[in-house]
Amino acid sequence: MALGRDMSSDADVIVVGGGPAGCAAAIWCALSGMSVVQLGTGLAPSRQPGETLHPGIAPIFRQLGVLDAVTKASPIRYADIIVNWGGMVSTLRLGGDGSHARGFQILRNDLNEILLSRAAVLGVTMDSRRAEAPADGDRRVLGVNVGSQDLCSRFVIDASGGNWLRRHMDVGWTRASRRLVARYGYATGRADGGATSPMLVADHQGWVWTAPVSSRLLQWTRLTFLPARDVEAPPHLADLPSIGESRAANVTWRWASRPAGPGYFLVGDAASVLDPASGRGVLHALMSAMMAAHLIRDVLKSGLTEPSAAARFTRWTHDWFQRDARQLTQRYALLDTSWRMGPLPDPASSSSIPLQPQDRSAQWAIP
Repeated sequence: MALGRDMSSDADVIVVGGGPAGCAAAIWCALSGMSVVQLGTGLAPSRQPGETLHPGIAPIFRQLGVLDAVTKASPIRYADIIVNWGGMVSTLRLGGDGSHARGFQILRNDLNEILLSRAAVLGVTMDSRRAEAPADGDRRVLGVNVGSQDLCSRFVIDASGGNWLRRHMDVGWTRASRRLVARYGYATGRADGGATSPMLVADHQGWVWTAPVSSRLLQWTRLTFLPARDVEAPPHLADLPSIGESRAANVTWRWASRPAGPGYFLVGDAASVLDPASGRGVLHALMSAMMAAHLIRDVLKSGLTEPSAAARFTRWTHDWFQRDARQLTQRYALLDTSWRMGPLPDPASSSSIPLQPQDRSAQWAIP
């Protein structure tokens, strides 16, 4: 039977993480009439790469109520991307001349602040404390431990971007690629003769992405297929003054065997990771968070069982990962014929959550 509201709980949902996935989960839960506590909202943000977002993400921002704010915070709107993929040069057109067909270029910290502000306006309780461990009982997540206090909730959404809940719940990672490291940073000025469009240049060693964030600020990301300990900054940007130190991120393709279970959901990078060349990192973060919130609402208010909700989310998450991983494999095989993809998820066998017959064939999308 469906679970009703437990009046002894501190909230219907506790969200761990203050990035795009965490904020989208908190916003969508609040819009659905649920009480929400969002943890980790006061943690000092690190310098993160600027986000280049396809115009197709605009309807999601509109649903979350932040489209106008994101548009204002994007000083550069681009209409195309220049791609040099193994010597094949093309210009990827995103649409016509209207602003609605232009992509967004926004600093990640600016995007986080916009989403956090929206969640606060909707009544989400902001808590700056760091989540330490899930509060559990009878093999179900019952909330989150923050120091000496347990915050109780009907569901916990891990949007931390890491392994916080996964390691406590003994949910394994399965790797689907060789080890991949991306390094990213900022520089002042313009590269390649002052191009204003984002550029992606790839060869058999890997790829480099550059995108102007403003008239004098350039963001770059580099990934290499080589077994190097660290990925160096792009050589062709060596003459441009850097801003701060570059950072590295492990972007090895991987997926969590059980992205949902009794009392919990893993969203964004906590559920699965693909490298930035997929081009859909932020979109996946937002939509996976909204999907989790949608299913939690149906459990609390519409009679959906928890096992069915977990099974649907698992199928949805793994289908998304499989589709994007296969597309990336095809692209990388054009550069490196030795490229091989590792095992892909099979929710029917890798998850301990039983899939009901109607869950196997259904197509899930945010309503």
